[in-house]
Amino acid sequence: MNRPRSITTEAPEAAAGAAPGRHPAWRAGRAALMAALLVGLATPAFAARVHWLEPDAIGAGQTASLDLVFEDTAPAGPIALPHVDGLRVVGAPAQASDISIVNGHRSASLTLSYPVRAERTGTLHVPAFDVETSDGTQRVAALDLEVGRAMVRDRSGAARALEDAVQARLTPSTLTPYAGEVVDLDLRITLDGNHSGQVVGAPTWDAGGLAVEPWSDGHAVRTSGGNAVRFHTRAVAPQAGRLEVAPAEQEVQLETGRGRNPLADFDPFGAMQRMGGSRLFDSFFGAPQMTAVTARSNGVQLDVRPLPQPAPAGFSGAVGDFTLESTLTPDHPKTGEPVTWTLTLSGTGNWPNGVALPARAVPADLRTLQPKQRSSFGDHGRFSGEVSEDLVIVPNQPGPLALAPVRFVYFNPTSGRYETAEATPPTLEVTGAPLPAASAPAPAPAAVAAPSSEPAPLAAPALGSPLDGRAPTLAPLPWTTLRWWLIAPFALAFGLRLARRAWRVWHDHPRRRARRTARRMQVAIRAARDAASVEARLAALLDWQRAAARLLDIDLAAPTAEQVRGIGDARWAEVWAASERALYARGHGLPEQWYAAALALCAPPRGGRAARRGRRSRPLVATAATASLLLLALAMPSWGDEREALRTQVEAAPLDWIARYNLGLAEAQAGDSGRALGETAAALALAPRQAVVRANARALAASVPGAEATLAPLLDHRLAALASPAHWQLTLLAGAVLAAAGIAVGRRRPSSLLLAAGALAMAVAGVALRAQGAFADPRAALVARAAALHPLPTEAAPAADAPALAPGSLVIAGGDFLGWRQVRRADGATGWVRGSDLVPLYAPPARPRGETAA
Repeated sequence: MNRPRSITTEAPEAAAGAAPGRHPAWRAGRAALMAALLVGLATPAFAARVHWLEPDAIGAGQTASLDLVFEDTAPAGPIALPHVDGLRVVGAPAQASDISIVNGHRSASLTLSYPVRAERTGTLHVPAFDVETSDGTQRVAALDLEVGRAMVRDRSGAARALEDAVQARLTPSTLTPYAGEVVDLDLRITLDGNHSGQVVGAPTWDAGGLAVEPWSDGHAVRTSGGNAVRFHTRAVAPQAGRLEVAPAEQEVQLETGRGRNPLADFDPFGAMQRMGGSRLFDSFFGAPQMTAVTARSNGVQLDVRPLPQPAPAGFSGAVGDFTLESTLTPDHPKTGEPVTWTLTLSGTGNWPNGVALPARAVPADLRTLQPKQRSSFGDHGRFSGEVSEDLVIVPNQPGPLALAPVRFVYFNPTSGRYETAEATPPTLEVTGAPLPAASAPAPAPAAVAAPSSEPAPLAAPALGSPLDGRAPTLAPLPWTTLRWWLIAPFALAFGLRLARRAWRVWHDHPRRRARRTARRMQVAIRAARDAASVEARLAALLDWQRAAARLLDIDLAAPTAEQVRGIGDARWAEVWAASERALYARGHGLPEQWYAAALALCAPPRGGRAARRGRRSRPLVATAATASLLLLALAMPSWGDEREALRTQVEAAPLDWIARYNLGLAEAQAGDSGRALGETAAALALAPRQAVVRANARALAASVPGAEATLAPLLDHRLAALASPAHWQLTLLAGAVLAAAGIAVGRRRPSSLLLAAGALAMAVAGVALRAQGAFADPRAALVARAAALHPLPTEAAPAADAPALAPGSLVIAGGDFLGWRQVRRADGATGWVRGSDLVPLYAPPARPRGETAA
């Protein structure tokens, strides 16, 4: 029942004149009664409750909305709907709220619209349940839904049953597969000839006990019954027995009609139809009217047959059609040369059930390396693909190399019997000289062991003293990585400029929403001024308050004047307070000046743009100081006095220049001048400005012919000797970052300064890195003893004619194989040498031949 909108009373003076004999206490009691009535006017008109709205007609298979309404309350947490047999919730609820004040009574409601789909016809009973709200626990009454046959209209307007308009058919390739057999499943969604529409998403179904692939994308096909979309998948039943395949469901958007073409009546002679214009204008003006339906297919019963028994020996459960292949590379190997034996199993079958490559036998006298396995399947496939494995073997003796054949037993469901795939590797003829056992080190070639090519031991060299402490530093980056790091800042700078320009275009776009809100406020103000009744004026004032709250960006349902105070113009609080007095005071009157003041405020609020302009994204300027953080992550092993302890320390921290320097001293005292020079050169590359390192490097290079020319870029070039290659690379990157920041800033003076500083840093670093040459490669290594450059990683072939590597020469070391390293000389010649003959500058060095780690 509605309460009175307002109460009209006499003025106190008039009342006093009419009844002069009444006591003042009576007047105070009357004022208290009026205050109580006014408080009652502000309270909600109805008690809080939660209930279902009566839904529209629901058809089986169609998506409908079920609305749960919260009146004068709100949910206190997530809502768990009761389970209803035959009714499925297919998405999250949509939320809508409404606040109204009628005759001074305020009411609010919140509606949650649940998208549901009925799966059968008849009466569906939604039981009563409790909901936790802001006003305590509320009871939602039960609801009965009457579900009938879903009816849809075609393009002509005729109504037809859903199952007559859309049909879904699930068809397997066989109804009696073997256990483990791959079965093709086709799902066809067919539309009647008078209907048009489109499928939405992929089919959904419960695979149950089947191993399945994802559904393929839908492909349009033409059938005698109308247009159809075909989906395909494959499944495997792992166990024998009867298996029920659940129906599949597919969402379909059906076209039920189109809007009317307004130009259809202006073509009396049919000229537009002859030119195809009628269809064009129909599609332009007549928007299609769609309805969402769910097509449900038939279920399928599979009678899965067991595999024939007994199974042959070697059968591991593979069912399908498989092929086994075997290859050997190279075709004409030599002793000591690696041979790769690749075994590949491919085909279609029950791969997820543990199908794997069969084992293979390798003679005991062959050395082998850990095999590497690879698998290749489609993006969405599980049952078609291949698995391959590479096994590296190294023959030690010349002669024929015959490997045993490999067999794979599987069951072929097409033929209904067990079959065997066999791969017989070809027999290879191994050439070369016999090699010693793998555990014994091979002797060095005569050309390598010539006494004249080895550097003479140092006789009491004038070297520095060992150093204490640890000094880890950085290794240079590979040139490919450095190139990408140089490109990245400029790409980021141009991206920032494009993003900033796009942001400006978006920011300067007219604020249409604010202007529409301002126009709405003007309409409401004029409606309040010209209102013929008090109710019309109150409705117009409420409309003005809602629009004003949106314009001021106040996220409150009913803000007060105190909450408006301090937001934007100070006049807002006065205008808002006057509107509140008009809404809730007794006379509901507005002063004439209020309309002019309210109209003056009907403009989109300014400001914010200038404030946001000051917060424009500034370019990101990175400096080379970030590289110092990497130093903290390097290992810092303890220093020892013995040679073995120093080697262990260098193996743990190859970038510690103090450890490399001390190991160079230890190697020199042991008489190994080549390794002493290599370790000292590593310390020089890591710390070229250290005086003790430079002095030892000059003394050791003087005793090795040609070594002075190798170390000249780090000893004699003034610019290159100022920093290590890694730090010059960081300087180059820092210059690129500064130049990119200058591009990103966009302001003339700061941009010019940043570009100039970045270009200068890049130029200086580029000159230094060019002078350092191969020292700036992380794969650089120094030759410790004379070695022959072998074409293959073996010492079986004679090395008399092989090019030699002199001690102290700088090479680029590549991949390793069984203790051999592939290297490239300065002149471009490549070959293989023993890893123990090299001292890598930035990686842990290999131990000399004949020594092992303690």
